[in-house]
Amino acid sequence: MATVTITAPKTKVKVEKRAVEYGLPEHVVERAVRKRKKALRAAVSRVIISVLLIAFVIGYIGAYAQLRLYGYKKCEYVKEQRKLIAENLSIKAEIDQLAEPDRVSAIAEQDGFVAGSEIYRLGQVSSVKVAKAE
Repeated sequence: MATVTITAPKTKVKVEKRAVEYGLPEHVVERAVRKRKKALRAAVSRVIISVLLIAFVIGYIGAYAQLRLYGYKKCEYVKEQRKLIAENLSIKAEIDQLAEPDRVSAIAEQDGFVAGSEIYRLGQVSSVKVAKAE
């Protein structure tokens, strides 16, 4: 009759040595070795799962932090954009106020331009600068 070995040949030798050393039957030692290997595999798998879980949590926290930072920067850019738009509107209003035809003609007359029909000319300069009034 042939014997069926459950464990690998190297393990079988270790089981025999331990059985002789402890004075126990081989099947008891073999069962203990299998339990130990099973427990070791379970511990290794728990460690691997824990490491993967920790890596996932760290990645999630990093992504969350990046999104929050992006949102904060976007909020700051929107505030700055609104401020610049308001400043641009006030500058346009100031330009419109300064470019009124009555004001321009009054300043031209103060600076020595002579009022013609629709063109202001500088009185005593040889080169003529022309500004058209509306």
